[in-house]
Amino acid sequence: MSNDQISVIVSGVVAVSAVLLAPIIGLISDQLKWKRNQKNEKLLKIEKTTKDLLTTIASTTPLAEFSELYEAQIYQGEIHGKFLMWEQVVWDKCTRRNRKSIEAMRHTISNGNVDNLYKDSDNLVKVILAITRNVTKRIR
Repeated sequence: MSNDQISVIVSGVVAVSAVLLAPIIGLISDQLKWKRNQKNEKLLKIEKTTKDLLTTIASTTPLAEFSELYEAQIYQGEIHGKFLMWEQVVWDKCTRRNRKSIEAMRHTISNGNVDNLYKDSDNLVKVILAITRNVTKRIR
């Protein structure tokens, strides 16, 4: 082969590879962008549900301060609902140990009364924050 033929072949290979690589690089870039957006959406959802749950727990009052038992039941249902939403968001990224803690908290929240929630609120908040911190580290 002469140098001219080698030059034409190399030029052809470079041209074909440029045409093929540009879309592939674009796809890889789009995929990385999509993954980054998915992580950000997941982190925002975790942040929102954690904030909602902690805000509800922070407003816990002893049973004696409710004017009716009905109000206490509504309040307990609100905590339970927000806890379940938070649990759903963090569950898939939890370790086995964190899942056991979540199951214990679920039992405390669903079977306890408002006075127990009031007494246990500090512990609940600590565990919720620790689990949330672990989950966000695993996502990042």
